[in-house]
Amino acid sequence: MKKLILSGVILGSSVLLLTGCGVKKVTCTNETSTTGITQKMTSVGYFRNNKLTKIENEVRMTFDEEYASNITDETIDELKKTIEEEAKEEGYNVTVKRESSTEVSIKMNAKASELGDGENYGKPEDMKKELEESGFTCK
Repeated sequence: MKKLILSGVILGSSVLLLTGCGVKKVTCTNETSTTGITQKMTSVGYFRNNKLTKIENEVRMTFDEEYASNITDETIDELKKTIEEEAKEEGYNVTVKRESSTEVSIKMNAKASELGDGENYGKPEDMKKELEESGFTCK
């Protein structure tokens, strides 16, 4: 009987861990367009007990054919270097990648414990409010 109860507790705990029970996810998106470029931005915050635990940001830049021809490997390397320098100071891991001849993605993620002062959302509602005030749509 003890083994059956123990097995039930272990199974129940495993299910809770695997389903992310207690974790709230806030996803905010924004899209802007200017001459020759469209930027799609996504920011996802993961909260446990109303505290930010992890944040993931992605910017996808899509260039019109005319502008894309000016985006060289050297341009991507310089962009990567600039973003990495700034983001690493704030505690982010950064990946800059040319997805195609017209698209570049920038991914940044960090555990909250590694972040500097820049992304210190107290609660999910704080993140949502701040980003919505900046033009994002959040869910």
